[in-house]
Amino acid sequence: KIDVVYNGIDLTQSAGDRDGRSLRGELGISHDAPLVLFVGRMVYQKGPDLLLWAVPKVLQRFPTIRFVFAGEGDMRSTVAAQAQGMGLSHIVSFLGDVAPGRIHTLYDTSNVVCVPSRNEPFGLVVLEAWRASKPVVTTDQGGPGEIVWHGVTGNKVPAEPDALANAIGDILADEARAQWMGRNGRIAVEESFSWDFAAEEVLATYHSV
Repeated sequence: KIDVVYNGIDLTQSAGDRDGRSLRGELGISHDAPLVLFVGRMVYQKGPDLLLWAVPKVLQRFPTIRFVFAGEGDMRSTVAAQAQGMGLSHIVSFLGDVAPGRIHTLYDTSNVVCVPSRNEPFGLVVLEAWRASKPVVTTDQGGPGEIVWHGVTGNKVPAEPDALANAIGDILADEARAQWMGRNGRIAVEESFSWDFAAEEVLATYHSV
């Protein structure tokens, strides 16, 4: 009695408004440093604090790692203060609200996109990362638990800092596999998460009734 039609994404909106190296330079990130990106509201549901607590463990494996949080919310100041208290201010950047073109550039220049949500209705950020051919690390809560193919388009783990850290580290440790995951994600959005595909699924449901 129920057909599920997932959200889609506009595949034409994928070009950043500036060069990735230029943006990295603006943020004080070297061109070859691994970059983990969080995009979303800085609220409890989205788990930015879980990702922050994962940083030290990832840092042990990758001393040049950088983390960028793009988004605004009531936890931004708290998480930023925690980062400072943990001595991670030089590792973690908090950008607040970011213009769309700049967001696209952040996706393009990142190595991994992390969605550490405690609960996630769908997870549009996953599709945005795949549109940029980037591997994702997500929790297994809600939408990402259904749409991420573990080990193929990204890694999905419990909503725990250690699990997130291990999943991020495993992707960063194998560049060829990370690129393969990103390509698989791009194929996924092209074949199963475009708005054209979503429209076809809705029409198919009407025709089947």
